[in-house]
Amino acid sequence: HEELKRETEPTTQPETPREIQKPPAKNQLEQKLDMTAKEARSKADTLFKEKKANSEVKGVQKRSQDVFDELDEEADKKPPQ
Repeated sequence: HEELKRETEPTTQPETPREIQKPPAKNQLEQKLDMTAKEARSKADTLFKEKKANSEVKGVQKRSQDVFDELDEEADKKPPQ
């Protein structure tokens, strides 16, 4: 593995992106990995957004529940007619 790595890494121009030096098979594998990473990232992002939305919904539900509780308390304070 070490020798292969040394061959594919640019020795004279460190500025050159390594992708150019790599064999295509490795490139395909890395593209697959990149896609998987991108998918995972977007899924995580979606999940995070959904979770945030869910917590916002829960927050709204809790606030409305508090309002209902207050209304109930107000109703309890009033003398029955």
